[in-house]
Amino acid sequence: MTMYDSLPECIKRLSNIEKPSKIRLKLWVSIQREIRILNKPDNTNLAKLSHPQWSILDILGCHKTNPHQRYDCMGLFMLTEGRTIHDVQEDGIILRTRSGALQKYGKKIWMPSDMINILDLDEN
Repeated sequence: MTMYDSLPECIKRLSNIEKPSKIRLKLWVSIQREIRILNKPDNTNLAKLSHPQWSILDILGCHKTNPHQRYDCMGLFMLTEGRTIHDVQEDGIILRTRSGALQKYGKKIWMPSDMINILDLDEN
């Protein structure tokens, strides 16, 4: 497993790699859309996500062999299919669904041992 220095570094790398083989195309399109939105100059959410309270796995985590099945291992980006990041707050991240409903994603209390960074998926 590779160690990464920062969330912005991971986001940049994620925007420049091919779709990991274990990620469905529809989810990959959603992840790439969120990356483009986060990288807009007027968007402050990337800076908020980079706050020390949010780990890289909170944002980019997934299960190493079943990324679409293990919800306990899903980081924020694994939940963006059909949703967009609406706001980042101290106690949670607000997602907006296609219907306009808001959902709150909270910080993980514990990290399962089989949770990895999306960037490391094809290494497993």
